[in-house]
Amino acid sequence: MGARGPKPLPANVHRLRGNPSKLAFSGLADSVDPAIEVPGVPRHLWPEARKEWRRISQELVDNRLISKLDRAALALYCQWWAKWVWAEEQFARAQRIATARRQAHIDAAVARAVTAALAAYDLDHADPNAGAQALEAGKPEIAPPSPGADTTPALPAPDPIERQAIADAAAAAAALDAESTWTGGDGLMIPTPNGGTMYSPHWVAARQAALYVDKFLSSFGLSPSSRGRVSPSNNRQGTLPLDGGGPSGGFGDL
Repeated sequence: MGARGPKPLPANVHRLRGNPSKLAFSGLADSVDPAIEVPGVPRHLWPEARKEWRRISQELVDNRLISKLDRAALALYCQWWAKWVWAEEQFARAQRIATARRQAHIDAAVARAVTAALAAYDLDHADPNAGAQALEAGKPEIAPPSPGADTTPALPAPDPIERQAIADAAAAAAALDAESTWTGGDGLMIPTPNGGTMYSPHWVAARQAALYVDKFLSSFGLSPSSRGRVSPSNNRQGTLPLDGGGPSGGFGDL
């Protein structure tokens, strides 16, 4: 059965961090003692990764937690950071689109239901019989209907308040039905071709990237859980290449 717990840090990392674990000097004597220095920026990094490199490098220098040996680890962190930002933005966009489509589905169903309900209501109150209305009103100028004429009382005119109540009821019922039958997902859960649902690929990518971001933050002592286990290095170089070029690049490669 393998050993449990986190993997031990290399001796050079202990030295860079000031040997917070108080290891014996004999175990660290043969290791390198890197100077605090910002490594050159890999040119393949995404634009968002370069922005994060610029930001985090200054923080690492200020806290004496960076050397040229950390170039690969810092590049991996920044690239995973950029992928996390991209995935989160795509996931948020997918949620906005799903919300808009769902609302459009509901609005269309409500419009159809209200139109049908009002058409039926208006039909029930259509074709008033002017002669019968006048007769019922007792107006003498209207002659009584001739024998055989239709004397069916006219239907009452549409009541605006009743009409609006019918429209509101139809809209509420249609909205509930449309919500219950919506199958387009919500951005987090999306439909599959076989009629099921699955997690959004953008959400999955963001979750995976966040795990790697946390991993590399911990390696630099920049997460809340790892901060207390890291001590800064006192091995400063004369001038930090934050603005110049040269082999180390600094921020000149950005």
